Amino acid sequence: MMKKNCKKWAVSLAAAVFASMSLGGCVVQPQVETEPLADCFSEEELLNASKENIELAESGDYEAFLEKLDPSAREGMTESVYQQYLDTVESMGTFHDYVDSVVMGQTDEETGENYAGVGLTAEYEQGQLQYILGYTEDMELLQFVIQPVEQG
Repeated sequence: MMKKNCKKWAVSLAAAVFASMSLGGCVVQPQVETEPLADCFSEEELLNASKENIELAESGDYEAFLEKLDPSAREGMTESVYQQYLDTVESMGTFHDYVDSVVMGQTDEETGENYAGVGLTAEYEQGQLQYILGYTEDMELLQFVIQPVEQG
C-alpha cells in the first residue's frame, strides 16, 4: 500500500511542480492541490539537497546515486534509464546556473505522511532542463525527473 501511495504522490506532485514553474515567460498555476512545506522540511535544505543530488546524478556514479533514492524509486532507475539521463545532460553542453526554482509540500491524506517537491530550472550552453525532485520526510529521493524546456 505504501509503494502505491508514494507513486500516486510522485505523479501528482510532479504535475504541480511543472505547472508552477515559469514556462516561456508565463507562469501556469498548478491544478493539483499543494500545501506549504511541513515543519519537518526546510526550503533552504531542500534546495541545497536538490542541487547536490543533481550534481551526484551528473557525476556518472550510478551506485552512489541509487543510494539516494527511496526503495520504491530505485526500481525505475535502471542503468539504462540512468544512461538516458546522462546522455540528455551531456547533449545540453556546459552547465551555467539555476535560473528558477519552486518548492512545495503535500500530505498524503490516507497516511498523513509529508512529502516535499522541488523544481529547478538549470541553464546549460544548449538550453534549459527542468528538474523535478520529490522527497520523503527522511529526505530520500522519491522522484527524479528531467524535462527539456522548449525555447520559444
